[in-house]
Amino acid sequence: DLMKFSPGDSLGRYQIQRYIGSGGFSNVYLASDPELLRSVTVKVSRRELGDDTDSPSLNEARILAQLQHPSILNILDVGRQFDGQFYLVLEYLDGGTLRDSLRDEGAHFSHKRMVDIAASIADALDYVHRRGYLHRNIKPEVILQDSTGQPRLSGFEVAVQKAELDSAQFAGT
Repeated sequence: DLMKFSPGDSLGRYQIQRYIGSGGFSNVYLASDPELLRSVTVKVSRRELGDDTDSPSLNEARILAQLQHPSILNILDVGRQFDGQFYLVLEYLDGGTLRDSLRDEGAHFSHKRMVDIAASIADALDYVHRRGYLHRNIKPEVILQDSTGQPRLSGFEVAVQKAELDSAQFAGT
């Protein structure tokens, strides 16, 4: 597994501020970029060692680098620690996940807002599909929100190019 990073630790030029959470493949941290004076999200792989070219994190990084859409989270950088541990640097959104909003707002989560989020994510998925990829991991935890509630799709670790997908392969959510 992965050693936890603490506030003040460095990953490349990025300074860890706090632990945000974890997913199936990585631990996620809020970090600062002292060169560009901004907050970023750093996802540190939990499963890779060395130069594993089939790693979920490297797959996610390469796919995100090909996608530019207003409802898809932007990748900013990638790196490896001295021990081969891979990390992605993504834009930081401070509005939490759709799962957080559904839990916190409960019955106060409006139908109009849900339709707006669904339309934004459907547009992003249409773009992803037109670019030849399948996301395969759609769930409220991978829909992030900015401070105004605008949704952004993340969680591309198990995404694949449609041309590479064998009909017998099933993965994702």
